[in-house]
Amino acid sequence: MHDRISITQLLIAITALFSAWTNGKSFASAARLCWLQDREHVAQDAEPTAESMNPIGKPVPLNQLAGWRQATYEEFLAESTWPSAHPMLLNAITKIRYVPWRNLQAYATTTTQSKQHSHGLFPWDEWRGHVFELSGIVHRVVTIKLPEQVRLQFGIEQFYLASVHTEGQDYQIACRQVPTVWAKGKAPLSEPFSCFGFLLKTLNGGEPVFAADSLSWLPDQTNSTLDVNASHVWLARQGIDIGLRERINHRSTTAIDDGEVELLLELLRLTSGRRDMIQLEPQPTDLISWLRQPEESFGSFYRVEGRLKKISVIEVEAPHLKEKFNLQRYYQLDVFIPAPDIRILDQAGKQLLDDKGKPFVYSNSYAIAVLCPELPVGISMEGKRSLATDEEIVIDSFFFKKWEQRNFRTRNVSPDLVKSTPLLIGYTPTLQGVQPTFNWSYSVAIGLLGLFLGAFAITVIWLGRKERDARRSQQSQRSPDKIDCDF
Repeated sequence: MHDRISITQLLIAITALFSAWTNGKSFASAARLCWLQDREHVAQDAEPTAESMNPIGKPVPLNQLAGWRQATYEEFLAESTWPSAHPMLLNAITKIRYVPWRNLQAYATTTTQSKQHSHGLFPWDEWRGHVFELSGIVHRVVTIKLPEQVRLQFGIEQFYLASVHTEGQDYQIACRQVPTVWAKGKAPLSEPFSCFGFLLKTLNGGEPVFAADSLSWLPDQTNSTLDVNASHVWLARQGIDIGLRERINHRSTTAIDDGEVELLLELLRLTSGRRDMIQLEPQPTDLISWLRQPEESFGSFYRVEGRLKKISVIEVEAPHLKEKFNLQRYYQLDVFIPAPDIRILDQAGKQLLDDKGKPFVYSNSYAIAVLCPELPVGISMEGKRSLATDEEIVIDSFFFKKWEQRNFRTRNVSPDLVKSTPLLIGYTPTLQGVQPTFNWSYSVAIGLLGLFLGAFAITVIWLGRKERDARRSQQSQRSPDKIDCDF
């Protein structure tokens, strides 16, 4: 028999040759990075090993980034230019969002811990590559534009450099995303933030530089210039990133995009608590702002009053989301709220008036969707996926987004016709106990028909009696008063 090389041995040989070729390069190509991005770099249940510990016994997960090269990192450490467009920095900014934070955040060092270390003299250089949980105040954000060739390689046109102050220490954080109002504003900032980031290096003055994907905006006071209201401040205290409002798609033809799921479930988790625990005064329903300025309405707190027409059950399918938010299902309420009256104009565009000089208007209602974690007492969905109803409800809700819902009633006319539907996230609704409303035009028509039939019946009865009286009169006139009989 001839010796045969097994397929496994052949693959091992090819892999070894490929690794030897790639190790000689200072940085991976864009195609190589895309391939590495899809690899499983860290096992979901992996624990840090002795080889991944730095001198003071902390894990160094920076080498878990796709495209990591030790030689490239050493070049970055030796570079004195700052701000920098070094491949190591840009690779960290663009790939850090793929890091399995659920595994690494348990090992994150907080800024408070770093301050307490060695009486405030923290050995930053010994902690390079370690993940930190950062929080503090952002004072300035600078936009760093990138050359065309670099844009094509890394897929970003720019990155942001934030100057922050945390626990008596000034830092710089290079990141892919920040709130737009921070980057475009010219006035000095003083906004609270938080994020997870890798410590990359220290500058000549000893100032640490971190890499992060984005900074979470957690405002602690209202600010009309930055469009921060009281409900935003309350949400920020619960850990909601107000900067996410800029990443919500208000033109989507699906109610919830993939990037909005966790924010949605986080808000549902908050509204599963008691309503009296939130010290916010709800605003009245503002349908016009929801439809015209949904970006500015995000997170604002409203009181919705309307008629509940349908309830649908939505199951949380992903196991990790069930565990993270402790939520098995939630409910979608289709609620009709009063819409602004529509003026009726003539062909010349002038307001039509009635006989009393009052303007003709068309009163209407508008359908919105409200998501809530629980249903009120008296409504059961056991064994049902949806339920048609007609109840008057009140529900205090946070505005989430506007989405473009395709109108099934007009799909035969044009499949492109859509209806803008506001989507809110609310507490458990309250039933008002009011009898269902009626369609007044239909009721008036039925009433008029009843009056007509009643009048018709009365007329027939009256005419019948009159005819009977006439017949009796004629018979009495023909009959003699006295009859003589001859025997």
